[in-house]
Amino acid sequence: MSIWVSFIHFLSSNLYPFLNSNFFIALVTGIAGGTAIWLYRKQKSENKQQIATLLIGDIRNAYAAIQAVKDSIKNNLIPEIVILPENNWKKFSYLFSKDLDQDETYIINKFFSDAERIGEVVKQANDMFLTSIGDRDRAIQNANLTIISNSKTIPDARKKLAVFDLILNDPGISVSPYTPSGFYTKLNNYLPDVQDILNTSAGLKLKMIAKVRF
Repeated sequence: MSIWVSFIHFLSSNLYPFLNSNFFIALVTGIAGGTAIWLYRKQKSENKQQIATLLIGDIRNAYAAIQAVKDSIKNNLIPEIVILPENNWKKFSYLFSKDLDQDETYIINKFFSDAERIGEVVKQANDMFLTSIGDRDRAIQNANLTIISNSKTIPDARKKLAVFDLILNDPGISVSPYTPSGFYTKLNNYLPDVQDILNTSAGLKLKMIAKVRF
C-alpha cells in the first residue's frame, strides 16, 4: 500500500508541475502545429493526385473524341460529339508548376488549346446543321401552305402536293442540309497537330502524380 502512496505522491509532486510548465505547453503546441501542417500537406497531396487523375481522364476522352472526328470527316461528316466538356487544365495547371518543366507545360497547354479549338468548330458545325434542318422544314411547310392556298379545289391541292412531294424525293434534287466547307478546312488544319500526350514525358509525370499505370 505504501508503494502506491509513494507513487501517487511522486506524480502529484512532479507530474502536475510538469504539465503546467512552459516546456510542456510548448511541446503540446509544437505537436499540434506539426500535426496540422502534416494534415494540410497530406490533404494537398491527395487533392493534387485527384486533379491529376481528372486531367488524365480529360486528355484520354478528348483524344478519343478527336480521333472520332478524324474518322468521320473522311466521309464528309462532322459528328455530333463533345470534345472537351470543361477545360480543367486551365483551372488547375498552377498545381503542377513545380512538377513540369517549360516544354512539358507547353505540351499540355497546346493539347487543351487544340481540343478547345476543335470542339468549338464541331459545335458550330452541328449548330448550323440543326439550324439548316429547321430552315428546310419551315421552307417545305410554307411551300405546302402556299400550294394549298393557291389551289381552287381540294383535288387540285392534292395533285399539286403530290407533284411537290415527288420533286422533294427525286434523288437528283438535293434539299438536305449542308455544312459549309470552311468547317472541314479548319478541322483538316487543326486535327493533324493533336498528339496523344499521355505517352510524352508530360503525360508520364501526370500519371506518376496520379499514381496510375494506365
